[in-house]
Amino acid sequence: MKLFQLLLDFEHSLEFIRHKLVEKSIDLAKVFNFIDYSKGTFINSAEIKRIMSVHGYSIGDSEARLILSRFDRNLSGQIGFNEFVMELNPKLQVYKKK
Repeated sequence: MKLFQLLLDFEHSLEFIRHKLVEKSIDLAKVFNFIDYSKGTFINSAEIKRIMSVHGYSIGDSEARLILSRFDRNLSGQIGFNEFVMELNPKLQVYKKK
């Protein structure tokens, strides 16, 4: 039961971040192009490792592949722009109390 609650909490946090991206009008195309260092129209695990390093995080190949797998819906081993957007757009509507 604790594992299930942990997963729910994790997904809730991700959804909160997704809504903040929308609220702040973050240009996901610019973010994608910034991460896509090779400009090959896909993000690969090496580019994930690079962007994490730029922001002070040292991750290994397995961690980069794990992050990549979160976005890689077609299991191609890389992240396309549409996959990137699908993962970062809100999944749920949040209704505010009036």
